[in-house]
Amino acid sequence: FLHSFFLGGPRHDRRMCIDYAAIKGGGGMDDEPFMHVCMDHILDATDCNVLSFGIDYQFLFDKLMLKQGCRVWSFDPSMKNGNYTLSEDHKFFNVGIGIKDANVTGDTKSTLYTRAQNYQVKSLSSIMKQMGVDRLSVVRLDVEGAEWSILKDWIDSGLIHRIDQLLVEIHMWKDIQPIHVEVIRRMPMLPFWTARNRGHNRQIYMRLGEVYETGWLRNRTMVDVSGHDSPGTRQSR
Repeated sequence: FLHSFFLGGPRHDRRMCIDYAAIKGGGGMDDEPFMHVCMDHILDATDCNVLSFGIDYQFLFDKLMLKQGCRVWSFDPSMKNGNYTLSEDHKFFNVGIGIKDANVTGDTKSTLYTRAQNYQVKSLSSIMKQMGVDRLSVVRLDVEGAEWSILKDWIDSGLIHRIDQLLVEIHMWKDIQPIHVEVIRRMPMLPFWTARNRGHNRQIYMRLGEVYETGWLRNRTMVDVSGHDSPGTRQSR
């Protein structure tokens, strides 16, 4: 199932998303794919709220969303203490995302890119309550493998239905796990973008790679693009 889902890319489904911005990941490295951010509904939004998890000192996505007039909250417990605020509509927190509010200690395997330990995580429901929002326009998630338990929790709890657009870097380290298949099968959102991250060359099964950039949209009516001009794609590096 995963083999057929991810192979054949990069793929952008224009029936679902016409206007998109392409952001180069990995600090501009050639083997990192672009992340596609669907702009179709963001451009018309009157109340745009964005959460960005896993910054690693790269704020390209966050800056793009701020330019659209969105409020943006950024999270990364691995970054050094400092003032990372980009504007009056932006806040940064040295906090990670988890399935519950907790403190990750040194005896727990870290999913952070820096392998940092002893940090705080909060659940999505706690974060939304703290921010005073009940719906999210875009959630970006790059948490080095922790996404599977988090996505399963959002699906189980129904929180996934409060997200209009979800951008996730998918990690399948070492081997395919049952939770990988379960989450992709149960995902109530529709994929509009998939691209393999070739910075991770290891194949885990029949040309299936370890890491993919994915974009998902809330299940709206598919867009009819017959006779439509090519989208005005914007690229950020």
